[in-house]
Amino acid sequence: CSVCSSDGGPASALASVDPSNGEIVALASSQPYSQDSQFNFAAHAQRQPGSSFKVYDLTAAIKEGINPDTTYYNGTSPVTLQTPGGVPWTVNNAEAGGGVMPLTQATWESVNAVFAQLGLDVGLDNIASTAYDMGITSPLGIKDAGSTPCKEGPRCFIPPADSIGGLSVGVTPLEQADAYATLASGGVHHDATAISRVVFPDGAVDEPSAGDGKRVLTPGQAYVVTKVLEGVITSGTGAGYTDMGCSSAAGKTGTSEGLSDAWFVGYTPLYSTAVWTGHPLSRDATGFGGPTSGPIWRSFMEAAQGGDCPDFTVPSDLPTLVSFHGAHTASSSSSSCTTSSVTGTSTSTGSLSCSSPTTTTTDQSKTKDQNNGGGNGAFAPGKGQKPAPSPTPPPVTPPPTPPADPGNGGITP
Repeated sequence: CSVCSSDGGPASALASVDPSNGEIVALASSQPYSQDSQFNFAAHAQRQPGSSFKVYDLTAAIKEGINPDTTYYNGTSPVTLQTPGGVPWTVNNAEAGGGVMPLTQATWESVNAVFAQLGLDVGLDNIASTAYDMGITSPLGIKDAGSTPCKEGPRCFIPPADSIGGLSVGVTPLEQADAYATLASGGVHHDATAISRVVFPDGAVDEPSAGDGKRVLTPGQAYVVTKVLEGVITSGTGAGYTDMGCSSAAGKTGTSEGLSDAWFVGYTPLYSTAVWTGHPLSRDATGFGGPTSGPIWRSFMEAAQGGDCPDFTVPSDLPTLVSFHGAHTASSSSSSCTTSSVTGTSTSTGSLSCSSPTTTTTDQSKTKDQNNGGGNGAFAPGKGQKPAPSPTPPPVTPPPTPPADPGNGGITP
């Protein structure tokens, strides 16, 4: 950790799990562990995830059949949005500007304005449910619009800021590693465990990691998310900091308000690893996720992989995805369209045109009217949204080469 120090400065924590069974393969922290200091930052430190939480937004959208390459939002910042309760919410990007772009490009460049609007369209309850299913265990809601954390229930509201990683409590590196592992395993979630086996007095043996896990995503859904996240490493906010020599690697940067928490969470078919860097006892500035935690992730993964770089398995069935036209989407004809992701049928990074769908589909409108809990609606931003008119799809054109360094660290407002 290039910024860490033992005299009250920043610290770093890392958690890594085996996606195939949930076994914890590493828990590490730069903080000293002694008789007087036994807090495990990797397993227990709940910290603001910043834009690394946007992966759950993206996954929830793809579960709903939304095509990230042909669904457009205006990423210009600042943008003031209205929650159903009438409370205005102003969202800022890490850098001003943005323009109209597809969701894939917004993921690579970690554009807060886009994901705030996506959260309103997809529904915060859907995003929270997806995060829970994938492995997040910390509460993501607040009760009765107050300050008491909650996970679910009729009086538990998911704040709109959750969609861009501004959580009421935070998440741990181990939660993040375990949740991203669900994508690495093709949609099967395994609870993280540090126990390999238990032998009882009668000779019976229990192996916690021997179970089949729980399928929470289809293999195709997990694969589409993975192919988008590969672009974060090759040409997005992680570019230049996280490439560890394996072409099948995906992940997401995260930086919280004031540069306090710097994250990189990423995975290969063999390991899912989360790195957090920040000040343990303050909200002092630390840095952006890519340049701060990215090199730590890269160093660990290089050693863990040992040159073994298997490819992500291409599913036999890919999801049918369509262009989404909701209350906050923009017309694709307004986009400069500089994204280049991957097709659902390709195993090579950087081959998908933003103007061609992830799978072969017909263009159609997709509407949502998501009720996220009732009450006064202030924390239910998906409630009561109405569809916008469907724009005319653009002609198919060859994709330009994506920028080498978008310069957006994924900071949440």
